[in-house]
Amino acid sequence: MPNKPEYHKKWTSKINNWETISIDEYKFIFDQAKERFEDVISENESITNKAISIATAVVAFTGFYIGIAIQNHFFVQHRGFIYTCIVASIINLLLVGALIFPRNAMNRGLSPEISTNDDFDNDEDLGYYHQKLYYNAIGVLQDNIDVTINANNQRITLYKVVLFAFATLIGLVSAGIALII
Repeated sequence: MPNKPEYHKKWTSKINNWETISIDEYKFIFDQAKERFEDVISENESITNKAISIATAVVAFTGFYIGIAIQNHFFVQHRGFIYTCIVASIINLLLVGALIFPRNAMNRGLSPEISTNDDFDNDEDLGYYHQKLYYNAIGVLQDNIDVTINANNQRITLYKVVLFAFATLIGLVSAGIALII
């Protein structure tokens, strides 16, 4: 009887006799895992795109406010308020930077090194190479899905903090503009 692949450390397969599963069944499972991973990666990219939009807005609002303050000679009279807005902008940009450059993000595609395991071509499993290839790839995709979902959940929490910080900055800038007008 062929050896069960030993590659996966996190993913636990519910397939007891992996060598009896047909290639078509493996392909279906692989396609579903790949589609799910694409959805998770798309969510990751969406968070990054939203963070870039927030960063652009922070820079625009801060620049607009400082421009109005300088133009109306507000800078000299209310330096502390302007510095507070600048510090709030810097904090916003640092938080947004953590969203733009995520840690623990997985990439699309699988390298040949990851798709195979150490005993991939052993003589006992003769004829089961295709099944083993799918088995390994499915496990790697599942591991990548788990890691990326966890990273996305952490980023969503940070995203909420960024939205609060951005709303606070908009409030500060609005108050500063109200003082000018």
